[in-house]
Amino acid sequence: DTRRFRVGYIEIPKKNGKMLDVRTPLLSLDESTGLRRWTTIGGIRAGDKVFHPDGHPVTVVAKSEVMDHERCFRLSFSQTDETIVAGENHLWETSCDQFAGTSLYTGIRKTIDIFREVRLNGRPSHTVRESTDGRSRSKSRQITDVVEVPKVSCQCIQVDSGDGMFLVGESLIPTHNSTLMSGMGLMLMLADHEPSAEVYIAA
Repeated sequence: DTRRFRVGYIEIPKKNGKMLDVRTPLLSLDESTGLRRWTTIGGIRAGDKVFHPDGHPVTVVAKSEVMDHERCFRLSFSQTDETIVAGENHLWETSCDQFAGTSLYTGIRKTIDIFREVRLNGRPSHTVRESTDGRSRSKSRQITDVVEVPKVSCQCIQVDSGDGMFLVGESLIPTHNSTLMSGMGLMLMLADHEPSAEVYIAA
């Protein structure tokens, strides 16, 4: 068959990142010493190592500029007093029982959608998976509350884990940074095994 379209152009708007408060703690790994240290979303740099929920280090491959335009929400979790402030479009992998007594289903959800469901259901309905930093393991945690807060300075990081997951906060809470459009571009370029494909991606 003949390819119908040989050139694709994918445009990603600026300020469309999955953002976290710049003060959010991150556990990082200093490869030169093998020591772990605490930094923040604001302090981490491209090339630094952070941790995947399975415990292995992953590399920060990109970091956005500081942004403060997006609605922000404070998420509370079971088994910890720590809270995480995230932008409305930040992504979380959660297991959800949308209605009491229903079975759980796992998916990637935006902060704003979790906020709406918590308000609609009047109870916690989302759970983030268990995690480990390779030394200690935390059990799965429910998102117990989501409250809108004043906008704060936020940044987005991208890691090289295949599932886009990394740990945030001193409580090692799994979170997600999607690269869907980039993945789509790679798929169109490489995965359909047809010659002469061209895909342009702009941000």
